Amino acid sequence: MDNKNIASRCVDNKNIVSRWVDNINIVSRWVDNINIASRCVDNINIVIRCNDKINIVSRCEENINIVSRCEDNINLVNRSKENINIVNRSSDNIHIASRSWGNKDNINNLWFTNQADLKTIVGQEGDEMEMICTSNTAQYNTALQIETNGTVKAIGDNQSVSFLFTPDRTDHLTTYKCEDSTHSSIMIEVKLIIRCKYIWS
Repeated sequence: MDNKNIASRCVDNKNIVSRWVDNINIVSRWVDNINIASRCVDNINIVIRCNDKINIVSRCEENINIVSRCEDNINLVNRSKENINIVNRSSDNIHIASRSWGNKDNINNLWFTNQADLKTIVGQEGDEMEMICTSNTAQYNTALQIETNGTVKAIGDNQSVSFLFTPDRTDHLTTYKCEDSTHSSIMIEVKLIIRCKYIWS
């Protein structure tokens, strides 16, 4: 009990339970091929499950958090509370999206056309405008959508989505999100800046 506690069973192939009281807790099962769960109380927590091939979940409370699921081939989700957040999901092959809260912000190559910068888009009060979101990694998307204040304004295909509207002053500083309808972690957001028309007395 001071260092290791190990028990093992065989279901079809192998089922292994290994626990380290102070440092590591590992559970391993074979469903078809391999299914492993591993926990490290202080540093790392890993879970691997396989229905057809391999599914991995890894969590590190301080540094790294990884989730991986395999439906047909490989599906990965990597999350880091401080630095990196990566989402990879695949029904057929591999789907990757990455996000960083540090110096970089790469989110599956999504962008709004006519962005003033990475965080804003500009419109004119009373003038019709079209908000277009595009992705150059369409093979990884299900369907893009534009959302604001919890309401979906438009749904497109896996390459682009557009929203046509006439903004007024109440739309100033409204946040719009472009995201994949299935994988919300594939997302970019901007604030709408409205230029008001002059009122002549």
